[in-house]
Amino acid sequence: MKAMKKINFENNFLTNKFSLILILLLIIANTNAKSLEKGYFAGKVFDEKSNAPLTGASIKLEGTAFGSVSGKQGKFIIKAVPVGSYNVIISLIGYELKKFKIVIPARDTFFVEVGLKEQAIQTNEIVVSANKRVQAVQDVPISISVIDSKSISARNNILVDEALRYVPGIKMNGDQVSIRGSSGFAFGVGSRVAYLLDGFPLLSGDNGDQKYDAIPIFNIDKIEVVKGAGSALYGTGAIGGVINLITKEPSTSRDLRLRLFSGIWTRQAYEQWNWTDQMLMKSGADLAFAQKFGNLGVMASASLIKDDSYIKYNDSFKWNVFGKLIFDLDKVKLSLLGSYAADDHADWVYWNSLDSATLPPTNTDLSVRIHSNKLTAFAEMKYIFTRGIFLIVRTGLFRTYVENTLDPLDPGYRQSDAISSNSEVLLNSMLSDNLALTSGLNFQMNLVDAVIYGKKTQLFLAPYLQAEYTPMTPLIITAGARLDIENTIGEKEKLEVSPKIGLSYKLTDNIAFRGSLGRGFRAPTVAERFIFTRYSGFTVEPNPELIPERSWSFELGANADFTFLKMPFQFDFAIYQNELYDLIEPTFVQNPTSLNIKFQNITRARIRGVELGLRALLFNWLGLETSFSAMEPKDLTLNETLKFRSKFMWYSKLTIPLQIFDLQIDYRFLSKVETIDERLGLQIRNYDARVPIHVVDLHLFLNLKKFTALNMRVSLNAKNLLNYYYTEMPGNLAPTRFLSLQIENSF
Repeated sequence: MKAMKKINFENNFLTNKFSLILILLLIIANTNAKSLEKGYFAGKVFDEKSNAPLTGASIKLEGTAFGSVSGKQGKFIIKAVPVGSYNVIISLIGYELKKFKIVIPARDTFFVEVGLKEQAIQTNEIVVSANKRVQAVQDVPISISVIDSKSISARNNILVDEALRYVPGIKMNGDQVSIRGSSGFAFGVGSRVAYLLDGFPLLSGDNGDQKYDAIPIFNIDKIEVVKGAGSALYGTGAIGGVINLITKEPSTSRDLRLRLFSGIWTRQAYEQWNWTDQMLMKSGADLAFAQKFGNLGVMASASLIKDDSYIKYNDSFKWNVFGKLIFDLDKVKLSLLGSYAADDHADWVYWNSLDSATLPPTNTDLSVRIHSNKLTAFAEMKYIFTRGIFLIVRTGLFRTYVENTLDPLDPGYRQSDAISSNSEVLLNSMLSDNLALTSGLNFQMNLVDAVIYGKKTQLFLAPYLQAEYTPMTPLIITAGARLDIENTIGEKEKLEVSPKIGLSYKLTDNIAFRGSLGRGFRAPTVAERFIFTRYSGFTVEPNPELIPERSWSFELGANADFTFLKMPFQFDFAIYQNELYDLIEPTFVQNPTSLNIKFQNITRARIRGVELGLRALLFNWLGLETSFSAMEPKDLTLNETLKFRSKFMWYSKLTIPLQIFDLQIDYRFLSKVETIDERLGLQIRNYDARVPIHVVDLHLFLNLKKFTALNMRVSLNAKNLLNYYYTEMPGNLAPTRFLSLQIENSF
């Protein structure tokens, strides 16, 4: 009888899902009473100073789905644009953003030649993640940071998590990302940050965590980090914010790039930490191709990374392949994306002791390996109804499989096969020049078949609606909400409503203010509810009674571009407060025969903070980026500082031109974590070894294109130059000094 109820519920859930989608499509169809006449928008983008054509510039018609990328001669064309007036946004890394108005004529072409001025510091970025539509960053009511491909390449970032470490307000606890203190240390389970690829969710269906090697970083055009609760548009998991990886768009020019790197982990200052006399290396290669052939855009890449590791029994070999096809027709743009990644790594968990921090615990079976793979496949269709109304339909899946090499009958055997499928219908409507609507319906299904979790199905259905109203030119008011219906088959259905409201006000062209209030939530993952395993000395027991975490996030902020003593500056400021309820934390529970770990809703918390950011070109040659974050993370249940949080963070970057070379110096400071779970000491020796974090990275670049015909850049990199020793997680020595050579060539 119970099985029958489960099947009936699932059928009803799916039936309701498709009924709602059908109703939405009928409404959309009725709004499209008549097609407008069409025209063309074409032009050429060039460097204002040298008149050289600029390749790779992004051309967007604001508030629409129309866009293009300039080719080798700086040329672009956008076909079948409905007649009317549009705001054009043209952007390119290293140049000032250009925004102007055009009028598309009927059955004719509007042609422009646009000169872009080189920009000493990057400002006025274009973003899509804040409100699921193209906007200038000054027009959004919340804090957002952008990491462009130039920054990723300059820091020799190999995986996405490395790029995130220098974002203001972000702290990495191992593989777990925390935005403004939203997350602590949770054994890699249950991310409080939504993680997306081109708007498609990319959290695993079992653990709800990020897999940073699933997508090759070589294909990423930029990473957008939205700070604060984002559940009003993105649903479960967006308590702390949203990270959206945006892939590159191919242009008519061929883009063939190769990157090779190789380096060594240097010897440790303490002889007992040097566990081998062999040279420990980390090497890798990336190859990527992109080009647009008429209406067809093609992207493909492959990468591999082999790491001996500075720690014994932490070596790994990773590889992935990636492909994307884009069919760009008059009214329809269809994108197909696929990626496959595999990883073979040792089963390292924590050290033997601080005295032997590079060795696993005594009696660890060094023959056990972890094999995992990740498959990403999704399709997206954009359909343009009229100049102000377009539809986006996305569907796809993210499959993760992990298994260790123990015998399936061994008590330590772990295996999980999880599929997270996601479908979304999104409608963007410009109802007038001062009113835009974003509405949609999202369906997600997590299917898990695991030795340690059992067979589980988790379902989400969520309609959402958001309006942006501009009562007068400098003011934009944003308001919206999302209703999430969550059901883990066999458990009680749960409803979550996530409203938000925001204001952005542009005082002048160079000064803007923002404010927002929003609600976030995160449903417990399958792992948190149903895990039952013994892992590296810990017994973890299930808790199916978990309820969703909830939060309210408030922010006020401002940004300004100005010149002082003929030097350009950009300043950003934000104060925020997050109220957190029913936080799920791994806790120790005493059983008659053992002390076990159990995930429980135990914490009511409050996080208050301030964030400051400054960019400048000093003396017209010295580049500076610096940010400072200070917060008070308070556990109101225990009346103490929240565990595993740093109160202060200071990230800085200096860029120094040295004739034919460029030197970049990065510095990261994080204050000492004040509180951790003392009971970790029952299993991990020297669990409380923690210090403030001071990390200096150095990069020296030689761009051969400046004085040869080779389009090649060579860089020497020293990560953790001073070989400073610290921990990010209990019982884990963070990466020590790594020296490498990187060569990147474009053909």
